[in-house]
Amino acid sequence: MWSEVLTIIGGSVALTGGYFGIYKLGWYVSRREQINNMLKMLDDLQEHQEHNSELIKEYEEHIEKLKNHKIR
Repeated sequence: MWSEVLTIIGGSVALTGGYFGIYKLGWYVSRREQINNMLKMLDDLQEHQEHNSELIKEYEEHIEKLKNHKIR
C-alpha cells in the first residue's frame, strides 16, 4: 500500500518538475529569440537612424526589459 502511495506522489512530483522545467526552457528560448530578432531590427533601423530615432529608443527599452525579466 505504501509503495503505491509513494509511487503516485513521486510520479506527480516528477511530472510537475518536468513540466515546469520544459516550460522554463521554452520561456528562455523564446526570450532569446525575441532579443535576437529585435537586435537585427535595430541594426536595420540604425542604417536609417534619422527617420527612426523614436522606434530605436523603444526597441532598446524593450530589449532591456526582456533581459532583466526573470521567471521564478
